[in-house]
Amino acid sequence: MELNVIVDYILLVVLFLICTKIAMANKKLFRKYLLLIFLVVIYAIVKTLDLPHTTLLLEGIVQFLPLVFFILFYEEISMVFERMNFKFRGNSNKEINNQIVKKIIGAVENLATKRIGGTLTFERRDKLTSFIENAIELNADIGEEIIEALFNVASPTHDGGVIIRKDKMLCCGAYYPYPINANSLPKTLGSRHRSAIGVSELYDCLTIVVSEETGKISITFEGDIEQHVSRETLKMYLDKYLL
Repeated sequence: MELNVIVDYILLVVLFLICTKIAMANKKLFRKYLLLIFLVVIYAIVKTLDLPHTTLLLEGIVQFLPLVFFILFYEEISMVFERMNFKFRGNSNKEINNQIVKKIIGAVENLATKRIGGTLTFERRDKLTSFIENAIELNADIGEEIIEALFNVASPTHDGGVIIRKDKMLCCGAYYPYPINANSLPKTLGSRHRSAIGVSELYDCLTIVVSEETGKISITFEGDIEQHVSRETLKMYLDKYLL
């Protein structure tokens, strides 16, 4: 085998591994990536078996591959340009300042102490527009009293989540889908925890969940959940992912 062919194969493998590592950073992105890999594998098999009609069909699809790629990864492409624009504008003001972090921690601890169930979701790069549009509009400043009132058992909004963008609570009573592997999750996880995992699988957001049964605090991010979170860990998450 010639040297240039060996180098060619090595570069392809390296490129594949790099793309896979990037895609695995986000479960939503990874599912799209697997779909793309699936199409490529099917095309390779069809070409190898020399199936003329299927090959003709797939070659027709391949002609529109750039368009398919753009549609599949539209959100990710948009985020890249948004990030570039953000870098050019600079980062002189933090989206959530330390005072607001203190209010959030105070509100969460208050819910936990009183065993009031609550779900607070913080947008990051993705906007949760579809959930906001189907929830109750709020557009209020973050405050301990209002958060407790929203999740009070007597309130009609206590079952849903509050979505926060920067320093504003945009809505309350937001409902999220369950995760894909909901059946494999521990039975001890309630509907709040399951829906929080579900939204974190699909969107770049961080969700704080307070259990009304135990008063324990949990955090979901990128499809994973950390339970029995302490005040220090909660602050670490807020500082790391929201400031």
